[in-house]
Amino acid sequence: MPQALAFIAPSIFAAGGSAALITATGGLTLLGVGVSVGSALLLSAAQTALFSQAVPETRPANIKITTKQPTAPRIRVYGQARLGGVVTFFRSRSGRYYRVVAHCEGPVQEIVAYYLDKKRVYLDGNSLVTDAQYTLDGQRLIYIYDRVGNDPSSNYDAIETRWSSYDSSHRLDGICTTLVAAKSVGPEDFNRVYPNREPDIEIVVKGTKTRHPGTGTRAYSDNAAYVISDFIERSDGFGLQGYVDVAAFSQAANDFEQNVSIGGGNSEDRGRIWGAYSLMDSPRNTLRRMTSASGASVRLLPSGKLGIFSPKSRAPSVTITMADILEVVEWTTGPNALARYNEVPYVFTEPAKGYQETTGRYVSNSRVADEGQVITGPELDLTMCPSAHQARRVARRQMEIDNPEALLTLRLKPSGLPAMYEEFVSVDLAGFPSYKWRVTGFDLDPSTLSLTLSLASYGQPDETPDPEDDVLDIPDISPPQTVPSPTNASAQGAGIRASNNSFAAGVSISWDDRPEPSLYPRVIYAPTGTTAFQEVTLTDRATLAQITGLNEGAGYDIVLTYRTRDDQVSDPIVFTNVIATADGTPPAPPTNLSAEGVMATEAMIGFVRVTFTTSTSDSLYRTRLFRDGVQVAETSANPSTPVVFQDETGPGTFTYTARSINVSNIQSDTDAGPITVTVT
Repeated sequence: MPQALAFIAPSIFAAGGSAALITATGGLTLLGVGVSVGSALLLSAAQTALFSQAVPETRPANIKITTKQPTAPRIRVYGQARLGGVVTFFRSRSGRYYRVVAHCEGPVQEIVAYYLDKKRVYLDGNSLVTDAQYTLDGQRLIYIYDRVGNDPSSNYDAIETRWSSYDSSHRLDGICTTLVAAKSVGPEDFNRVYPNREPDIEIVVKGTKTRHPGTGTRAYSDNAAYVISDFIERSDGFGLQGYVDVAAFSQAANDFEQNVSIGGGNSEDRGRIWGAYSLMDSPRNTLRRMTSASGASVRLLPSGKLGIFSPKSRAPSVTITMADILEVVEWTTGPNALARYNEVPYVFTEPAKGYQETTGRYVSNSRVADEGQVITGPELDLTMCPSAHQARRVARRQMEIDNPEALLTLRLKPSGLPAMYEEFVSVDLAGFPSYKWRVTGFDLDPSTLSLTLSLASYGQPDETPDPEDDVLDIPDISPPQTVPSPTNASAQGAGIRASNNSFAAGVSISWDDRPEPSLYPRVIYAPTGTTAFQEVTLTDRATLAQITGLNEGAGYDIVLTYRTRDDQVSDPIVFTNVIATADGTPPAPPTNLSAEGVMATEAMIGFVRVTFTTSTSDSLYRTRLFRDGVQVAETSANPSTPVVFQDETGPGTFTYTARSINVSNIQSDTDAGPITVTVT
């Protein structure tokens, strides 16, 4: 057993170390998974995709992503999480496309919600999406089937009946998946039904069933003690089944299940864990995320097993007396002013905001008053915390840990050895304040069994909100409101100048500035009559989109929407058959138009000598000359070029005008002239 424990915390079994294997202290460095997707793969490729070695970052925003790349790491969910996934099959037949997405390790308890293109959708008893957007002429267009990831699982009959080679050998055992089967629609309905092409699917799952370390039974639980114990014992965690102390676990589970006040007569469980982690991540990092989110700690016990402890206040079970002390090595008044803080920002996951990362802060007014200013500490990463109030409790506790009033170092006799297994101890020493002391580290002398113990004072914070002593900045978590659509939107042909006399065809779309900072625009476009939409890269504050590199004179369909960070989407503004032009601005007309009649002689007929200067516009393509409204000449001379034209008219009176044409065949708003001349 010591060998196994040394694997997790080798420093404990050396001359010095910390008795806490994992505690809820310090910011976290997260490695994890952004669940990405790859398209046009076989069903069996899901196994390869989930077992990749790539390790992108595990964040609530990333695990909702569904993109098209071939591989992504395996992930597991505890509590609840909103997930995108890895596309493992994408084919079409008979006017319907079929896409299988692998979301996470199974089995999960259940799938509790479905999202298509960031919008919550609901299914009828036949697995058809009931949303009006996906209904045409009374017919529901999209099926969603799912598998929770049992092993063995059942294959998707909707695929096997159409592709017979994809039989029960492609069941995706042990992987939570969905199958979206969407029916095609005509070009006239496509923008309304599928404004973002084939809709991406996300799901909300109740995740992995946790194991009771005493009975071995499995059931869904988001209780922090159950989650942490399961992760310690699970083979893709620390793999230490049988090492969790059942008595300590049971006490912690009861503590985390107890209700604590959140104000207004409401309460919630003391500690829950919701979130996903990568199976490729370091177990130490994942365990730190869990303990940080819940305030739990994991410590080595004298039995050699691991104890899980809640942040609930309890009197220390070990008291150090004068009889145990060899020497008071050091006593200080805690960190200096530069190391203290009285405000702590944090990031947690807010289910009511689409499971997005949400920021909050905790401020201690009493500490601000003592220190004369607001001092901000390091941001806490609580992304496995599903509650603003739980995040506040954890942040307040962390502030107490990081800002002790006193630090004490004692050298103890062997009788003091039990103290190294404790998180908190008492010190009964004349003249010393009666603090509750937190054990921060130790150094064991193996030759004498003397123990040097490092302690920090700890004032157990009240778990209920205290408006007199602290500020809790909780973001708005009211129910989602309807997202407004962009206003005063317009689209027209407009290209760009590629070089001195070269222009690329395009279209431009403009709209009013967003009414609130939480909105950001999205523009997609496709050739009219097709569904090959592409997205335009925009800044969050954009009010103009310029699309270039299009085919001159071709029509394009354009869809403009607003989106929010919590994945809500406005009704689309749709423009159809917008004609791409290289330059939509009319060119300036020619200038200096003049005409001189030359009298006929025996050698030649009468004619008119016409002169003009071509347009100053860089987009000039042609200049046309008209006599009495009929075109008689055309030139492609460059801008600002003098032109002379001899028009053999014979005798008579004639009227001339000149007109500019740009590269997009747009004429000048006005003509040069008219000029009237008589030939005799």
